[in-house]
Amino acid sequence: MDKFETKLVQKAQAGDHSAFEKLVQQHDLRVYQLAFGVLGNVHDAQDIYQEVFLRAWSKIGTFSFSGPFAAWLNRITVNLSINRLRQKQHWRWFDISERNPENETQETFWCHSDPAPNPERLAISAEIGQQVQAALEELPAKQRAIFIMKHFHGLKISEISHSLDCAEGTVKNQLFRATRKLKNHFSRIYDEKLNPNLR
Repeated sequence: MDKFETKLVQKAQAGDHSAFEKLVQQHDLRVYQLAFGVLGNVHDAQDIYQEVFLRAWSKIGTFSFSGPFAAWLNRITVNLSINRLRQKQHWRWFDISERNPENETQETFWCHSDPAPNPERLAISAEIGQQVQAALEELPAKQRAIFIMKHFHGLKISEISHSLDCAEGTVKNQLFRATRKLKNHFSRIYDEKLNPNLR
């Protein structure tokens, strides 16, 4: 944590709402991206986003400065997101076809840098996105969260460990398992394309 953020947290702990609002502005997009990554659903991610900062404000006094404020928020986000998944008996990943272009932002994992992609590239991007959704859907919620934090948010093993309050060895093990499952998923898809009779 830098000095500026440390001061903001200290002010927020003293009841300064404006300081907390500045903290929200610094972390709101990342929190939403992480919630969306775990839940795969815009509406659920929006609910969790709001709940994370309500929880953070109510619990700000418990933050001990033993680690980054971002890691503390990550832990709240992942825990609330996993709880949401457990509450829902049936859930699915967000269908690209239901996206509203007017509300589209850069939070999705498969967005491309080309500001004006041609129709063929859009079709390929959509197909890849659907395959990624299907593959991630096969992962347990915690494995998915770890995989997303590592590969889509670029966090280090130590940062994920701190965010989830677990040993680095556990993170590495879960990441290995997630990667192996995803490889198996895409290998199966590839085999099915080569030999449709396998379906």
